Amino acid sequence: MQGKVLVTFVIEKDGSISIDKVRGPDPILEEEAKRIILLLPQMTHGYFMEDPVRVTMSIPISFSLN
Repeated sequence: MQGKVLVTFVIEKDGSISIDKVRGPDPILEEEAKRIILLLPQMTHGYFMEDPVRVTMSIPISFSLN
């Protein structure tokens, strides 16, 4: 099983992560990509004019399983 999964997530104002969209070739790979993103440590939110704001990010994750 192999393929690339694109995960779009939001870094909330408190630094937590919320999954927005997951697109991949197989539901099993999509679930694993979600699990990996949710294991990331708490992040620093964005700032706009010194106010905390939510930030949307997308990360491609490549899988090559034997």
